[in-house]
Amino acid sequence: MGKIFLVRHGQTLWNLNMRFQGSSDIELSEEGEAQAAFLAERLKTEKLAAVYASDLRRAVHTAQIVAKPHDLSVTSYGELREINCGEWEGLNRVEIEDKYPGQLEKFFSAPANFSPPGGESFHAVGVRSLSIFDTIAQNHKNENIVVVAHGGVIRAILGGILMMDQDALWRIRQDNTALNIISMFEKSYIVELMNDISHLFMKNC
Repeated sequence: MGKIFLVRHGQTLWNLNMRFQGSSDIELSEEGEAQAAFLAERLKTEKLAAVYASDLRRAVHTAQIVAKPHDLSVTSYGELREINCGEWEGLNRVEIEDKYPGQLEKFFSAPANFSPPGGESFHAVGVRSLSIFDTIAQNHKNENIVVVAHGGVIRAILGGILMMDQDALWRIRQDNTALNIISMFEKSYIVELMNDISHLFMKNC
């Protein structure tokens, strides 16, 4: 039996300023780098076979920090990119509501088939992210691996494993560098842990 450590990337300045990032390629902030370092410390004694990430810089950089103690390289996949938020990217909620009144409510209440202007739906994200997730998992059935992705992608993956209604995916919380642990069996997955950020409190010890 192998385990997948499914991780959200560290904080960016757009996270801090509550701006929609989506597929925009935003780098980690200094705080995000520190968060990734605490996660790396937490996982340094795990026996890891591989580290994977979305191809966006914030995910790749987080993955590189986690991979360094294990002398592993990072393999990136575009299919693990965050949901494309189209014309909303770079805007905060107030700006989106002003320019696209009423659409945010649809995005958060019924995201399965709602697409922001120029963007994609949670259904589309689920199709691409679950497919590559399964491919990665099948290549490491009896090994431990790390997959670094994004809040929307992780919700889609966890929701797929748990057979959740996609319109309910925003009920899953995912903080920066949140750790989710999934056990791999021959024909199934079991979610052992979700949204654990206890490693971030190490800096206060």
